[in-house]
Amino acid sequence: MIFLLFSLQYSNEWVLVKTPDTTNLGGLKIVKHLFGEWYRVALPTGADALKFSESLKKSKGIEDASPDYICHALMVPDDPYYKYQWNLRKFIKLEEAWDIAGGGSSDIIIGILDTGCSFEEYPVPDNEKDNVIGNSYHIYDDYNRSSFVEGYDFVNEDDHPNDDNGHGTIVSGVIIEATNNGRGVAGIAFNTRVMPVKVLGYDRFGNVSDLSRGIIYAVKHGARIINMSLGNPKDVAILRDAVTYASNNGVIMVAASGNKGTQGVYYPAAYPEVIAVGAYDSLGNLASYSNYGVEIEFLGPGGDIIDSDTMLVYQQGFRPYIDKSNLAILDTVHYYGLIGTSLACPHITALCALMLSVAPELRPEDVRYILRNTAQDFGLPGWDMFSGYGIPDFKEAVRTAYFISHFESLNDILTIQGDFGNEKTSGASVLSTGNFWLTQDSSYTLPVDLKLVNSVGQVVQEFTLHGTYNLSIEKSGVYFLYGSGRAGIKLIVTK
Repeated sequence: MIFLLFSLQYSNEWVLVKTPDTTNLGGLKIVKHLFGEWYRVALPTGADALKFSESLKKSKGIEDASPDYICHALMVPDDPYYKYQWNLRKFIKLEEAWDIAGGGSSDIIIGILDTGCSFEEYPVPDNEKDNVIGNSYHIYDDYNRSSFVEGYDFVNEDDHPNDDNGHGTIVSGVIIEATNNGRGVAGIAFNTRVMPVKVLGYDRFGNVSDLSRGIIYAVKHGARIINMSLGNPKDVAILRDAVTYASNNGVIMVAASGNKGTQGVYYPAAYPEVIAVGAYDSLGNLASYSNYGVEIEFLGPGGDIIDSDTMLVYQQGFRPYIDKSNLAILDTVHYYGLIGTSLACPHITALCALMLSVAPELRPEDVRYILRNTAQDFGLPGWDMFSGYGIPDFKEAVRTAYFISHFESLNDILTIQGDFGNEKTSGASVLSTGNFWLTQDSSYTLPVDLKLVNSVGQVVQEFTLHGTYNLSIEKSGVYFLYGSGRAGIKLIVTK
């Protein structure tokens, strides 16, 4: 099925302008008269269409102006079992997010800390033969080898983190299963890449020391996001140190809350640096097994035991491990359905990957802020300990990330007025006797960390702008306002 939708890309040659009199254009070049009062107007060299059109709208005689957005076909994936993937089609608005970000960027690497992944054809080593049924690990036909980067097996201490359980394969499939290939099911961020890091054994159990080493490994080897569909009820110092290390290195961490249906979020999800994910079912209800507590941040689709078989979360893999009398069977290939916060977790991880794909400069705190402020409320009004901030809105989260990434300087995200009454215009200094009023642009939703620096490079003040702020400077002189990696603004104080 094909739909025509507008993406957030636009022409870099012209903007669209509506004016009853072309003399209002002030000499700007008209590329083409379209119809009525609408014209294509040439974009000045180096100008951004979005910013330029916003400035034109403030001009006398200009009734409207906007970029000429690119219209293209949005294709609902042709994967034949996509129609059964309620987890992708209901509630989260994924298809609209795909229209903005596609399947994400291969520059974004996601560490999957789990039972391993099915990413290669490789003979089962002698020391692993008692753990599985089959002689060779496989990459199955609904996965691309290029979707995986080098990882590590901390359970068997080798460079082949293959999955001998089935859990890690399904978790990774939620994110990077091949999509729109006429086969099987779809993944969410199918153009991103996964780093398989095996920290759990064939029976889905593992040591917290291996999990901690896996976090350090993923950070050191370039993961921007770490998915941990696992947990432990105890706060262990070594794990806390590993999480702190990842946080200090700007890595986003997402983890499952637990499957006991009781109060008490498991670690590492319970750490404040980690996004804790609970689960909802195919009917949009809180899953009966989903752990809850003050640490819960979002819900993802995890299915539930009350659902029919077609309402589980399905991905391609082998017949998974059931118990020690029913080991995983490697030579089977099918679409297996599971439930749990383990399945809810990679949905949120994949959304973070799509956001970083359109705005790679976002920090973990930026991503969380956007997610919280675009989520669809669920359950009790506002945040609550059962559903956190609710169900993420994939479209709004990706759209917001995209727009935020297109601001280049402080001039684009705030206005400043000095007490001489001269409102700041782009590129101009602001003169004042010492009082400045800062107003954040409504289209930029993140708090802006700002530094005021004097003419010799000393930081005079540090503060956060979120909405409005009254900046007072005591001494005369020339100052510069910097923040959020943006080009600064010159402030002149004359007493």
